[in-house]
Amino acid sequence: MITLILVGVNLCNAQTIVNMPDVNKRPTMGAVSLGAEPMMDGQVIGDPIWEAIKPTDQMIQTKPNAGFSASEKTDVRIGYTATTLYVSVVCYDSEPAKLVVSDARRDATLDNTDSFLFILDTFHDGQNGFIFWNKPNWH
Repeated sequence: MITLILVGVNLCNAQTIVNMPDVNKRPTMGAVSLGAEPMMDGQVIGDPIWEAIKPTDQMIQTKPNAGFSASEKTDVRIGYTATTLYVSVVCYDSEPAKLVVSDARRDATLDNTDSFLFILDTFHDGQNGFIFWNKPNWH
């Protein structure tokens, strides 16, 4: 009887593990060559240069549910010219009235707030890269 209970517990745990995402898997996205430089005015939505690039839909969470899909829509587009790499990020929120600014200081920690982070894998080894991150400045 004890053996049956242990097997039952193991099967439940196995089912939970099967449904868990791979927290080490990272979404990837390529950059699109731009015919012209986008206007750097903060107005991404409606800009024809950005609208011509299909946004990624692979965003994942690191907290609170590591590896799961992002809880809100996030459009990321990457483009480049001969001299510049451009990253456009539009973060949507289904309940913007409930946003709370926890710390808006420059260089503040990103531990307990929404943020966007991306890594450039310039060595193409999946191990080393350059990390860039930002947290929204809610107004």
